[in-house]
Amino acid sequence: MLSLFRKQKDAIVAEKAEASKLAKKKEAMSIQDKMIPDIDPTEALRQREKRFRALIENSLDVISLTDSEGGLLYISPSVQRVLGYTPEEFTEKQTLLIHPDDLPCILHLYNELVRQPGKSDTAQLRLQHKDGSWKWIESTATNLLHEPGIQAVVSNFRDISERKKAEERQRLLDETSNALVSSLDHQITLKEVAQLIVPALADYCRIAILDEQQQIKEISVNHIDPQQIALVRTLYEYYKDQASSTHGLQKLLQTGKPELISHVDGSVLEVVRNSPELLKIIQVLGLQSYMGTPLIVGGRVIGAITFSSIQPHRHYTPEDLIFAQELARRIALVLENARLSREAQEEIAERKQVEAKLRQLEQRKDEFISMASHELKTPVTSLKGFTHILQRRSTKQGDEQALHFLARMDAQLDKLTKLISDLLDVSRMQTGKLTFQEEPFDLILLVQESVENLQASTQTHRLLFERTDSALVYGDKDRLGQVLINLLTNAIKYSPDADKVLVCVSTEQDTATVSVQDFGIGIAESHLEYIFERFYQVSDPMEKTYPGLGIGLYISNEIVIRHHGRLWVESIKGQGSTFSFTLPLFREK
Repeated sequence: MLSLFRKQKDAIVAEKAEASKLAKKKEAMSIQDKMIPDIDPTEALRQREKRFRALIENSLDVISLTDSEGGLLYISPSVQRVLGYTPEEFTEKQTLLIHPDDLPCILHLYNELVRQPGKSDTAQLRLQHKDGSWKWIESTATNLLHEPGIQAVVSNFRDISERKKAEERQRLLDETSNALVSSLDHQITLKEVAQLIVPALADYCRIAILDEQQQIKEISVNHIDPQQIALVRTLYEYYKDQASSTHGLQKLLQTGKPELISHVDGSVLEVVRNSPELLKIIQVLGLQSYMGTPLIVGGRVIGAITFSSIQPHRHYTPEDLIFAQELARRIALVLENARLSREAQEEIAERKQVEAKLRQLEQRKDEFISMASHELKTPVTSLKGFTHILQRRSTKQGDEQALHFLARMDAQLDKLTKLISDLLDVSRMQTGKLTFQEEPFDLILLVQESVENLQASTQTHRLLFERTDSALVYGDKDRLGQVLINLLTNAIKYSPDADKVLVCVSTEQDTATVSVQDFGIGIAESHLEYIFERFYQVSDPMEKTYPGLGIGLYISNEIVIRHHGRLWVESIKGQGSTFSFTLPLFREK
């Protein structure tokens, strides 16, 4: 019971405290209401209108109200910040300030807008500033003619000249780059670039290019008025003859530094007072502002470009000069790349002419070798026959001395016959007429036969043959025997101080490999790359020269390649050489 009593007491205390808080809050609200005076509805409306007008008149955008005919009902004071006119001055001029090229489109858009209540449209147009320059404006108009409290077309517009200027300059850079890379004719290309620069960045311009002797080889000129182009050329001719030019192309080419004259005034023209003709040309052209920059690649001046303005409201700034330098950088880079490309093309054309002449000489040489080999073959065969007749006669007569000399003669005729045969093979290879009689045969037997035949005629070296059981290949047995004899005779020939040559045949998977190793003079590494070329001979002025035409290894390599194999050499100078070749094993189907 005591516990229940306490709970009821606590609840009563809490309820009284809450009631006290509510009473105090009502009392405070009553006092506040007494402090706020009654506001006249008309005054409240006037204050709201005042705040709204302040908002409109201090807006960064220009706000205007026009009727259904386009008549101006109101324009905010910010028009003076954007176009230089007071609202009153703007109201008097209005449509006269729209660029003639934009006026038809703007009128059409406005007429369409007023036909559709609630419609909004955005357009870009040019309006003339009070200083005579043209400003790009972006305007958004909304048709609120149907709204009772407004009954007007509400427009707001802002100056987007800087944005349009950036877009125009990017377009100029892109179009200039495209014009430069689209043609290899510099004169046409530079003329196109000059046409892009005028009137986007200048009222007249000049582009000069230097040759390898640092002399002006071409100059492109353009003027906003085509009739004045000749006068601009004349201006350059006058400047060209000045001993020490203070401005212009000559100075740019000489110093390699850009220059900027924002305002061409009397002090600038003072330096040409002593040249009345030059001063008169400048005055006729109406030069107001000038800038120029050299064309530089890799620290080398290859030309220059100048920009001139005759419009009172266009005066070049440092920002303009930076853009001009970027434009010049692109022009210079593309011109240099074109020059390098042109030189490369000329070099390629010259190389092709040389290669064509070499092919003609090679063809004539092959024709001579073929003709000479055929012409030599018949008399050598006759000499060989007569030698055999004399050998038989000397044998019957028992003339040992004659037999000795006839044997030497016969050996030399054999060498000459082999040389003629090799030359004929080279000629046939070049014309693709070298024939092969292919059939399956045992490579082991061919190598063994070649070793035995050569060993019989060799007293200085032992030919040691390391063989496998069998190696069946498919090819021309005689031609491959020619390869083996060539490698074996070379091994003996180029190892005069050794007494043995190792010959090995091995098989692995689908390939047979033949190796011939000698222990002779070896081959320097610098020759290994060329050893299988036609007529290539290893020459060393410090060592003995070995006779030969340098065609044996070339023929051997061609024969192996045509058997779908590979021939290579491993050698160290002074330690001998190992020539190896592979052939595909023959598998019966």
